[in-house]
Amino acid sequence: MRSLTAAWRVSLRRSRADWPIVAAAWLITLVAAALVAAGPIYWSASSTAGLQRTLAAAPVTATTIGVDLYGSPAHIAAIDRRVVADLRSATATVNGDVLRDARGASTLALSGQPSVQNGDLGILGFLDALPDHATLRGGAWPTDGGAAPGPIQVVVMDAVAKELRLAVGDELDLTPQVGDTTVIPVRLVGIFAVNSVADPFWHSDPQLTTGMVPGAGFRTFGPFLTTPTDLLQRTPIVSLHATWRVFPDLTRLTVDESSSLLGALDALPGHLLADLGEAPTTTTGLPSILGDSVRSLLVSRTNLLLLMGQLAILATYAVVLVASLLVEHRRIDTALLLSRGAGPSRVALLALAEGLLLAIPAVLLGPWLAVAVLTVLNVAGPLADVGLDIAPRVTGDAYLAAAAVGIVCVGLLSLPAMLAARTFAAEHRGLSRQETRTFGQRMGLDVALLAVAAIALWQLHLYGAPLTRTVQGTLGIDPLLVAAPAISLLAGAILALRLLPLLAQGTEAVVSRGRGVVASLGSRQLARRPLRYTRSALLLMIAVSMGVFAVSYAATWSISQRDQAAYQAGADVRVEPGQAVGGLPAWALPDAYAGLPGVERASPVERIPDGVSLSAGSAGLLAIDADAAADIVLLRPGSDRQPPRT
Repeated sequence: MRSLTAAWRVSLRRSRADWPIVAAAWLITLVAAALVAAGPIYWSASSTAGLQRTLAAAPVTATTIGVDLYGSPAHIAAIDRRVVADLRSATATVNGDVLRDARGASTLALSGQPSVQNGDLGILGFLDALPDHATLRGGAWPTDGGAAPGPIQVVVMDAVAKELRLAVGDELDLTPQVGDTTVIPVRLVGIFAVNSVADPFWHSDPQLTTGMVPGAGFRTFGPFLTTPTDLLQRTPIVSLHATWRVFPDLTRLTVDESSSLLGALDALPGHLLADLGEAPTTTTGLPSILGDSVRSLLVSRTNLLLLMGQLAILATYAVVLVASLLVEHRRIDTALLLSRGAGPSRVALLALAEGLLLAIPAVLLGPWLAVAVLTVLNVAGPLADVGLDIAPRVTGDAYLAAAAVGIVCVGLLSLPAMLAARTFAAEHRGLSRQETRTFGQRMGLDVALLAVAAIALWQLHLYGAPLTRTVQGTLGIDPLLVAAPAISLLAGAILALRLLPLLAQGTEAVVSRGRGVVASLGSRQLARRPLRYTRSALLLMIAVSMGVFAVSYAATWSISQRDQAAYQAGADVRVEPGQAVGGLPAWALPDAYAGLPGVERASPVERIPDGVSLSAGSAGLLAIDADAAADIVLLRPGSDRQPPRT
């Protein structure tokens, strides 16, 4: 501890004496730590923002989790708690509320009101948390009737009350349509209005949002909503259609939590089957949405790793360069320390203290600097153009990445200082006879690295992408293919170190024949001490190569995204007309759309699911306009085939 404290004091004095180069070394280390830490911070922030946008854009019918079951009121009441428990367990990650929606499995005939038309039908049911999403226009919410005889208290939507001319206090008789004389008397105790049709609570159900669904010669009103106790215990309804629906809170769902949620939803049908002894229908689009998001994020992570590998090489080499400059600057001081009795361990301890002095502040501040820089992307850059706001924050992975840079910095300062510890006389002899090749060149590591790069590029060309199928059939990242661009970049840069000395020697041979002194001396200095100049040239080559790769990769990625969007969309605008469009017949709609300002081309398309019956099942039917299809059908070059004219 005393030696380390003394080393700190000496390091502080040396740093104060050589503050320009020490400040430059610390700044390079800080920038390198921020650059490497920006990778995990950006991926975490952008992936979370992208996932949230995908979930927000998804329809409510796809993001909710529903469990549907038909059964008697007694059966529904018996399994209610187990279904709720399984749903809460599956959605514990997103803290979703479980709401029940139960209605009679069959419609009931309306009677007892003069405004009721022949054939009008009604639905009786209950809906949890109705007072939180609707406002009373009159009366009160229904209460349990208990064992007392009398009509069942119900509430209806204001549109239903207006159409049937119902008022608070009116009574109706609901009867089965066929073969049953049972009468269910109900009393209207309240009339409510929907607060917001877009509220996910209504699940885009037209029966709930409008209160009336027209049919072929009849109208279905309701549902007439009562309490769960009255519906399950007091009504003689034989069968109910019960739905337990979860509205998950997806606003804070992270990428890591989405995987656990996806696994819980996949296991939900099995848990329900084990607990209930039967398999209810489970409906949700979340597994598909989360699965697509996970695959998209995997692709995005691959793209980020491709660039981060090169950024890591650039940052590491920048630290290597500044550390070597600092070590060379301290060679004479180190030799003087050795001549005064300091051993290599003392020199290494001194370099270690100086490395920690540079690395610790850089590691602590690097992730925060990365967060500050990435925040600017919300107002400038590609994220601002697409309107994707990210919320970067310092993560544990960011500190690990910055710590890796700090460890490299400390190692590059302490290890070379210990290995280069020589006496003053030996140091002077070494200055006049410097090595012209790097350690990697002497060991042939650059040639080995070039061979690995060739193999990696061959594999990348063979597979076509860094994403490959594993033995289990899942999509995963191949480390060699992801590292292929970075390895190639490093191999090409190191190979240039072999070529630059040869080029310098050739330049010296040509220039020395002339009469110019400056060019001759400069080329001779470069040929004799190539390492002194090629290190800076290597840093410049790596930076320029990364810039060229980033520009070409961004252009390729943008073209790929546009092609995928054009393939998936098929058209700039899709119109699905309703039952009546301005009184125009269906056959006139294509010409009407084509006549709108700004429309260059319109093509009618008709899709009929299961439109064709086959012996093995059924197939969908797609009808398109032949003339319009002839303009978009792509044929192989030289093909004499013609587009279909059917």
